[in-house]
Amino acid sequence: MILFSDADILVIDKPSGLLAIPDGYDPSLPTLLSVLAPEWGRLFVVHRLDKDTSGVMLLARTAAAHRQLCLQFAAHSVRKVYAALCAGAPDWTERVIDLPLRVNGDRRHRTVLDMERGKPARTEAAVARRLDGFCLVEARPCTGYTHQIRAHLALFGLP
Repeated sequence: MILFSDADILVIDKPSGLLAIPDGYDPSLPTLLSVLAPEWGRLFVVHRLDKDTSGVMLLARTAAAHRQLCLQFAAHSVRKVYAALCAGAPDWTERVIDLPLRVNGDRRHRTVLDMERGKPARTEAAVARRLDGFCLVEARPCTGYTHQIRAHLALFGLP
């Protein structure tokens, strides 16, 4: 679904199950760009969401817009907010999770805590709502590693 467009950007609501970029093992799988290209022409991916993650994505419509947006993401001047429905009920309301993560850190290729070889990773989390056995967490990743939010929240008992 298109949320906004102008001459420089396209903002969409990416559905779960659609790849943001081509799959390294099977490049024939549909991607965001292949689905949008027939109507919107050439687009440039500025950032990614995991295949199974739905949410707002920003795409550039020109090379100049792509350059500028990538610089903003690199400088961390873009604020990203995720809603995560988690099992459990933490005893905290807000927390900064500042623990190193290693992508593909185990045999199942999961992102894991690694105090020795992990890269610095920071997620700010706030419980937005408590439900019966569940909670809705607002997560703001300050770094952007694959499955960072899932890994950080799981370390605090919130799968």
